[in-house]
Amino acid sequence: MSGNAPIDKVKHFPVEASFFENESDDKSWINTTISKVYRDKDDDKWKRTNNLSGNDLLKLNAMMPDVISRQHELEHGEPQEQTQSDGMDEIKRKAEEHLAKKSQGQSQDQGHSP
Repeated sequence: MSGNAPIDKVKHFPVEASFFENESDDKSWINTTISKVYRDKDDDKWKRTNNLSGNDLLKLNAMMPDVISRQHELEHGEPQEQTQSDGMDEIKRKAEEHLAKKSQGQSQDQGHSP
C-alpha cells in the first residue's frame, strides 16, 4: 500500500468514499472505503464512523455512480463509459428528492416551538 492517505475522495456530506491504492509484487488495485463524518457532541471534534443511517444510505445511493466511475478511472486511467441504466438514474433522482424533502421539513421544524 502506498501510505495510509487516500489518493482521492468522492463526498456527499456527511458520507465519503475514499480511494486507496494497493500494490503487490505483480499488480496494483484500488480499494474504496465508505464512511461518515460527524461532530462529537462531547468533545466537539470531527470524527469518522462506518455506521450509516437510512438518510446516509440514500446519500450513498445517490453518489454511487460517481464512486464507481471514479474507481474505474483510477484503476484504468480513463473515464468509464456511461453505461448507467435508466433505472439507476431513477433511483438516484428519487433518493435526491427524498433527501431534499426531508431537509426542507427539518428546516421548517427548527423554526417552530414545541
